[in-house]
Amino acid sequence: MAKITQASLEAARRREQFVNVYAATGNAAGAAVAAGYAAGSAKGKGAEMMADQEIGPLAREARELYLADKAAAFERQSEALRTAADKAILSLVNAAATAKSEMARVQAAVAILDRAGHRPIERVESKNEHTFQPADANEVDSRLDRILGSRAAGAGASGDRGPTH
Repeated sequence: MAKITQASLEAARRREQFVNVYAATGNAAGAAVAAGYAAGSAKGKGAEMMADQEIGPLAREARELYLADKAAAFERQSEALRTAADKAILSLVNAAATAKSEMARVQAAVAILDRAGHRPIERVESKNEHTFQPADANEVDSRLDRILGSRAAGAGASGDRGPTH
């Protein structure tokens, strides 16, 4: 019979921690760090653990079970939400048909249409306080001459406004 030592207990704890973290994350290096291995050797240790004949298959199976459980939980939550939504819609339909006040009936009808994607058109009014006054051609030429004239004077007295392409 094999003697159980502190080292063998620690190794078993590390393997178990590795498998649990790998199952939840799918990250062998991260699982190695969580199991107590040095971050610098985590990538290699994670690959080594996944290649191990005992640990690798166990970790992969645990990961598959974890993902299957997550998918099943998601499906249960989705079904619960669909059921709740169906009940809410029936309540709105009932309110739209039988509410005592006209306002409640209208609000229920609007809520039904809104959830069906039939929202009223939203309009935004924009007022522009600035008006555009076009300048006359002589004013534009005069401004260009003032701006570009200093360039022409520096380049020579040819009077042209620079190169044309």
